[in-house]
Amino acid sequence: MKKNFILGLAAISMLSFASCETDPAAEKNLASDVVEGIPTTATITLTNAPSTMATEAGELNESQIDNATLYVFNNADVLESIVPFQQTDIQTKKVTFQTTTGAKRLFVCANMNDILAKFNFKTVTTAATPTEVTKLDAFKKTQAAIANFTSITANSKFWMTNLEAQPAQETVTASGENKFMVTIGRACAKVRLSLGTGVVGSGGTLNDLKFKTKNNPNTMYLMPVYEGANYTGKQLLTPYYEAGTAGTYIDGSAQVSFSTEGGISYLTENSNATILAGKASYLEVEGIWTPNTDQILDKDGNPGAALTNNDFWRVALKSGGVITGYKPGCYNELPTTGQIGTGNEAIKYTGGKCYYAIYLQDKNAGSDQELPLRYTVKRNTLFDVVISSISGPGANDPGGVVPDPNKPVETVVSMEVNITIAPWTIANLSAGI
Repeated sequence: MKKNFILGLAAISMLSFASCETDPAAEKNLASDVVEGIPTTATITLTNAPSTMATEAGELNESQIDNATLYVFNNADVLESIVPFQQTDIQTKKVTFQTTTGAKRLFVCANMNDILAKFNFKTVTTAATPTEVTKLDAFKKTQAAIANFTSITANSKFWMTNLEAQPAQETVTASGENKFMVTIGRACAKVRLSLGTGVVGSGGTLNDLKFKTKNNPNTMYLMPVYEGANYTGKQLLTPYYEAGTAGTYIDGSAQVSFSTEGGISYLTENSNATILAGKASYLEVEGIWTPNTDQILDKDGNPGAALTNNDFWRVALKSGGVITGYKPGCYNELPTTGQIGTGNEAIKYTGGKCYYAIYLQDKNAGSDQELPLRYTVKRNTLFDVVISSISGPGANDPGGVVPDPNKPVETVVSMEVNITIAPWTIANLSAGI
């Protein structure tokens, strides 16, 4: 019978993955006295590294490991060996393997054997065919397709990888114990959305809250990839980073209910050179809006009306065919032409159902001129989102929350949030709608 073990995941800040890189020249000096290529053995352990930041361990199903594979690269960044973990290795959280002396970089992928089998990784030191991956850079940038979230977040199926873009070289010697540790984390991000205590809507109430994650890229690099030489830049790169709106995006798992007690969902890694509404990751919130009595009007705009089945209409103010705002009040039936006005539109809210968009950003990650840093979603990060205010009904259909995917993310929204980023690593977010 297969046995799973629970991995203690390291608490690595999403803002510091690339900040602790080691200079390549200095690294090679560390191994300058070691004769390369002498056969020996080494042992790696998957462990929980200490952190200076608060973390959240996560649920058991988020930390279970069913399979793992070690990839060893030599001093020339050539793939030297591929070491599958056996079930006994899984149980002990370590594997001992045959290797050679010299500088090595160690990478581990867990719960990914099925996806890894599709890649043509090859341990050679000579020229390879175009489809064979032998070098470190190509290994990191191998694109893993994500069909749906079940494939990467089911029990014992959370994809896990190294969290550092360029882990430090380890020096294997002929006489030493050659014991090393590799810290891995989940290849997706996590979000917890809740309604702040005592938050009430302006002009009504919002109930039956649900959400799902949106604009999740359907492909990711196998390992974190950062810009700059030796991956020392601040900005995470992803397959769709430079794309316009041509990338393919998938929804997160099914809608999740939430209230003052948070609901949990997941996101794929996402970054973009230009922040557009059709590319940035966001939460699509659904709820039922019930206007206060003093907000309900009849078709002629007179107060004192009542709703039927909680249906109501709002008059959307438009300019150039784009909604720029709404007239005050909710009509209990289709308003008259005089109430609508020229160029505007009456929009029906069936049963009071409405939608909001909460874009995920870390205001501490970059300045106003560094929006790509602010709106980046990194692996193994938790966004803790708390709705802090609700200014009124949202859009009457999901498409209305992103009216133009080619435009920048809207800064004026009906739901406000506060966002704090930390490791699942944990990120705290407060939002208003």
